Amino acid sequence: MEGYLNQMQINTQSKFNPFRSWLIYTLIIFSSLGWCGDQETRALTNIEREISINSFLQYESNPPINYLLYRGFAIKYLCDQHVPEYALHIISPGNISLPEGQSPAKRRSTFFVDDHQVRDCSAIPYDYKGSGYDRGHLVPAGDYVWNKFLKDETFVYSNIFPQSANLNRGIWRHLEDCVRRYSSENGVKLILITGGLYDNEDPHTIGKRGLEVPTHTYKIIFCIFIVIGSGMSLGSVFTFGDVMIFAMCFPNVAGLYFLAPEIRSDLKSYMARIKSGEIQAYK
Repeated sequence: MEGYLNQMQINTQSKFNPFRSWLIYTLIIFSSLGWCGDQETRALTNIEREISINSFLQYESNPPINYLLYRGFAIKYLCDQHVPEYALHIISPGNISLPEGQSPAKRRSTFFVDDHQVRDCSAIPYDYKGSGYDRGHLVPAGDYVWNKFLKDETFVYSNIFPQSANLNRGIWRHLEDCVRRYSSENGVKLILITGGLYDNEDPHTIGKRGLEVPTHTYKIIFCIFIVIGSGMSLGSVFTFGDVMIFAMCFPNVAGLYFLAPEIRSDLKSYMARIKSGEIQAYK
């Protein structure tokens, strides 16, 4: 027994192994960068899940089980291609405007894997390495100016697809800024559907696992407003409709009056060309 304990003491006091230490430190660093899957996602509670469904999927015909649910958006995900098909979220002036005396939330610089919903088919940093493509947000971090948690949530890989640098940092970024500015200046909520189109017959992929690159990207924007008729009596609605019809007719009537001489001249020229045989008349 004494010999066995002595041997254990010798084993525990073995010499420092530099290779083993290097391997351990490397795994720790890669894990922190998301190469082995971050543990940054926190599963939604039942209440949070219901809020997400009611907020983002209220107009969807597909059942909620077909979506990845988050606190700030919902994602229709293509697991085989390791990319999102489209995302649904809502922009409101309250999310993109800073409360008085409050600073904007700091934007994070790293992306992470959703360990709870798509861990096995999520993209990882290595898929993008050396590809020449940016990690493009469907739901942009800029749509959550002061909420740090919701801003960080947009960096989950299930909300990211490959985009060329020119698109991601150019017109796409400009489009996102325009949408936010419209919501802020007009004080309206906007429902956005953002997605990509993929070529199933001849897909373009990056990385060893075949992360698919969309051929086109799009944004569909719905403006949430109160229908004017819901706050008026039926007679007022009819009166308003008559006024709108007159407003549309008036420019056309005015145009006919002011352009009548030009139209008369063109008709005379047309009839003369028919009589001369330059234009054949068909019966």
